[in-house]
Amino acid sequence: MKKLLFILSILLVSNLFADIAKIVALKGEATIYRNGETIEINRNSVLKEKDIIKTKDNSKIQILFKDETIISIGKNSEFVIDDYSFENKDNVKAEFSMVKGVFRTITGKIGKISPENFNLKTKSASIGIRGTQIVTDISDTKERIFCTEGQIEVIQNISNLKIIVNEGEFISMENNFGDKLQKDKTKEKDIDNLNKNISVAQNEAIDDITNNNNNNNIEKQIDPNANVLTNNISEQKSSIIENTNIDTPQTKQQALIDAELEAKKLAEEKELAEKQVIAQKNADEARIATEQALSVHALALAEQNRITEAQEKAEQEASLVEQERIAAEQAAAKQAATLAVEAKNVVEQAMAAQVAALSEQERIIAEQEASAKAAALAKQERIIAEQIVAAQVAALVEKAKNTAEQAAAAHAAAQTQDEIDSAKIALEQAVAAQSAALAEQERIATEQAIAAQSAALAEQERIATEQAATTKAIALAEEKKIATEQALASLAKAKAEQEKIAKEQALAAQAAALAEQERVTKEQIAANLAKKKAEQATVALAAAQIIEEAAQVAKNLTKVTPDIYFINNISKASYLGNFNNTSFNDKKQYLDKNKIKSEIPQNTTISMDIDFGLKKDQISNGIIDLNNIGDGTSRALTFNGDIDTKKSTFKLNATDFTKGKGDGTFYGSEANLMQGNLDMETKDKIQIKGNFDATKQ
Repeated sequence: MKKLLFILSILLVSNLFADIAKIVALKGEATIYRNGETIEINRNSVLKEKDIIKTKDNSKIQILFKDETIISIGKNSEFVIDDYSFENKDNVKAEFSMVKGVFRTITGKIGKISPENFNLKTKSASIGIRGTQIVTDISDTKERIFCTEGQIEVIQNISNLKIIVNEGEFISMENNFGDKLQKDKTKEKDIDNLNKNISVAQNEAIDDITNNNNNNNIEKQIDPNANVLTNNISEQKSSIIENTNIDTPQTKQQALIDAELEAKKLAEEKELAEKQVIAQKNADEARIATEQALSVHALALAEQNRITEAQEKAEQEASLVEQERIAAEQAAAKQAATLAVEAKNVVEQAMAAQVAALSEQERIIAEQEASAKAAALAKQERIIAEQIVAAQVAALVEKAKNTAEQAAAAHAAAQTQDEIDSAKIALEQAVAAQSAALAEQERIATEQAIAAQSAALAEQERIATEQAATTKAIALAEEKKIATEQALASLAKAKAEQEKIAKEQALAAQAAALAEQERVTKEQIAANLAKKKAEQATVALAAAQIIEEAAQVAKNLTKVTPDIYFINNISKASYLGNFNNTSFNDKKQYLDKNKIKSEIPQNTTISMDIDFGLKKDQISNGIIDLNNIGDGTSRALTFNGDIDTKKSTFKLNATDFTKGKGDGTFYGSEANLMQGNLDMETKDKIQIKGNFDATKQ
């Protein structure tokens, strides 16, 4: 049973933190209106955003939110969860509407870390919190808002008037309110009436209002169970004495003894009740501690999920970066290949142009050499011609001179001066003609030389122009080659820089991943510690819940069932329970199959019928169901038994094919609970040994 309660507590708390709130106390009937559907509320109901909670007549509930905000709701009330968020410290919000009825609000963590985001709304006003405890009383015609701890700000909806309400004060608004808001001191009777309306019996939750009035220093807590038992003891003791007919001293003495015994019994009941109250308090504290621990655990799990998502995202981003880097490298390689091909073509073209230019230069040089040779030959020929002409002229002159001398000598005697003169003139004419011929030859030779020189100069200019064009083409090819080499060098440098950056980024990412992993490891260690503490707290909660159940069953009752119950009660009852295997002990409780001991399966149940009116064989139809022990075969162990009415104990005896026995004790004024142990064995030698709890059905 303890293990079952443990699992149930885990499930309940898990459900609490999967949603936004949980019902922790309930009296009477209440409903949740959600998405057009009406849901009946029980003690373990969970709440969601936009839920509308309604209580009926004589109904009261208490709600615990994730941030530990507590809302107590009285009878005939309507409450709406408008908005609620408590996922992280940067996103917290709580907004509730109180439509009608009585409500008590104890603000939790949202009210501490972000009071501006905690808002209560009524039909007539909005309430901003500066304290921790607010009580509202809303009817059709009137609203009262009490500040029982801290300070609140009330803003009227229509007039937008604001007023600060301090601890121990309240404000009252009617439908026909004026242009003024009036505060009054809270009275003790108001607190008493409000407590009666919203407090839940059995100390199931913290639901009493404390009014700390600065002037009167009023401090009162209402406990539904306080002084009740004491008053009952006194009243019953007086009643016993008063209703006893005291006629003789013996009778009087006996009456006094009976009264003292009854008073002692009632005192024991009081002591038990007080212990139950303490146990309940401890259980509540353990429950709150567990819920807080589980809240931390839930936050740790959320953080772990966030880290995992961040890691996955970082890995995806790193993968994308790597893909982009590879694509960039491929594009760069492709571009480099293209540039290399272009550079190769340019170089080949430049080399071809250079070869062509060299060929042309060689041709020009050859032509220049040929032209120079031709000019030299022409000059030599001219010189030779001039020499020949000069020689011819000299020869003619000499010949003419000789002829003239000979003629003059031959005809000296016969010739007259006129003949001499004529001869002289003829000679001069011949010489002039020869000179003219020589001058014409010189002119022609000069013109030819000038023409040849002009042609040579033109050819030289052409060759120079072609050489300049070739030089320019070579220079352009060289420039393009250099530009290509520079582009390739820049590309290689950029690639190297990109690889360097990628390497640095990879190292940085690796370092960040290692740092993140270290941080996650530390957080996981912390989360494991928190989980361990939460588990310990949960075990404590389970134990407290067992105590709570026992206290609930034994409320205002003696430890064991009084023997008068077995004597006077002739009714029949059925009991159903489970085996307790939360702490496996192979000596005290186990299932033995083929000499192998294991924990008793969780779904193993024990049941029996009891007829309290019989004097013998009161326990019948006892059965233990073994449904799941690993071999797929269901088994049943049977038994009956008897009751010791004076000790409230019982004995169990195996029947049919079952061997073994058992015993135990009844608890509660009406044998509400039985606790026992047994050691029994099936016909195929499967033994079950352990403790059990069974409750009257």
